[in-house]
Amino acid sequence: MKFHVLIAEDEKNIREGLGQAMEMDGYETFLAADGLEALKLFEEEVIDLVITDLKLHDGLATDLIRVLRNTPQTRATRILVVSRMADPLLLDALQEGADGVLDQSAAGSAPMAEQARNLMAGGVDIAPWIARQLLDFFESQLTGVVVPTARTRVESITNPLELTPTERQLLRHLSVGERLAEAAQRVGLEPADCTARVRSIHRRMQWSIRAGDLSLS
Repeated sequence: MKFHVLIAEDEKNIREGLGQAMEMDGYETFLAADGLEALKLFEEEVIDLVITDLKLHDGLATDLIRVLRNTPQTRATRILVVSRMADPLLLDALQEGADGVLDQSAAGSAPMAEQARNLMAGGVDIAPWIARQLLDFFESQLTGVVVPTARTRVESITNPLELTPTERQLLRHLSVGERLAEAAQRVGLEPADCTARVRSIHRRMQWSIRAGDLSLS
């Protein structure tokens, strides 16, 4: 049984080229020039995976993700968001519910068909700059040297905004360019769990920033 893949890309040459490459790899593909066309295709076809450009003519991939995740019939559809540059909006796409985000400018990025297989099997690679940004933020929260006490040990366990040791190790492995499957094996997690952890870490970073803003107001 072939996976049905919907490709949303506003540049015709890229859209058609990617569609042909995916078909050669055994996928059945459907093409959309923008988010609206993509949503119309969902009325006609059962889609297993959406590969969408981060920025479309009629909006951002986050808009499309929001609709799909809030519609019962499409809530479980896998979504891969693609950018041809290191764009911070990829993190917003992950936050909205993308199953994977792909920075095609990252060195050693695997072909799209391989990324699609990885996503359907559990997860796609995380660009090193994403892991570094998250890791640097939480590392910057550690100021000074704290002598461990019973209280600080309890606080480090119960503070929901802190990174766990496993999460810190995961980000360190990803930040140096390790493939997701390799990093997952090193920290004892499934690839899909790693993607969920990265999403959770980004959410906690946003909460920490908001909490800091409130404390200054």
